[in-house]
Amino acid sequence: MMIAIPVASNEDSNSVISEHFGRAPYYAFVKVEGGRIVSVEVEPNPFLEHAPGQLPGYMREKNVDVLIARGIGQRAAEHLNECGIQLVRGAQGTVRDVVEDFLQGQLKDTEYKPAERFHDREPKRIAIPAAAENPDSEMDRRFARAAYIAIFDEATGQFSFYKNTVTAAHGAGPRMAQFLADKKVNTLISANVGTNAYEALKMAGIEVYLFEGGTLKEAIKAFREGKLVQMSGPTRSGH
Repeated sequence: MMIAIPVASNEDSNSVISEHFGRAPYYAFVKVEGGRIVSVEVEPNPFLEHAPGQLPGYMREKNVDVLIARGIGQRAAEHLNECGIQLVRGAQGTVRDVVEDFLQGQLKDTEYKPAERFHDREPKRIAIPAAAENPDSEMDRRFARAAYIAIFDEATGQFSFYKNTVTAAHGAGPRMAQFLADKKVNTLISANVGTNAYEALKMAGIEVYLFEGGTLKEAIKAFREGKLVQMSGPTRSGH
């Protein structure tokens, strides 16, 4: 049996399932024999700009029997059905987790509608200064001196949290900008960004959006709804 899974990164069986089918940056192809995983191969998505039916056709060429996804459009689902590929929607977790759940009969097909379709842009990796390691926590109004940095991956719909280790360092702003660049962040939501930090973020190609305060989830929601203003310079205070 061959199982395909759209994933957000190339980390073999530890790759996390993507929020979307067609816009996933990678696909994991999992070979199963005797009820166990015998191999996992992750390949880049060859059709990020695709026409209807291209990706299901690609899955058929890869001899896929089952596609496990999180979110998927109706037309793609219909094309997969025409190709004789079983579809299981609404999954979440790593490749290893979702395949093992499927093999144990614990994964059921559940309709899932992503909050964003990304048909007109690439999914973003969004950083937010955080007061605690919880999506419902308040945003920290400081940037480089924040207790934590949260990174929201639109491709997976998940938050990751990192304890701030540069807060006491000289040049904390540029150091934090470099940390975000190393984490492939392309967007920052913050209440304050100092001059040195702003210049470092600009050099790294990271866009900065102003959010005066609220929870991390509220910040993401406001960004997706187009309610945040992109900053064209540093704020008067902050690091």
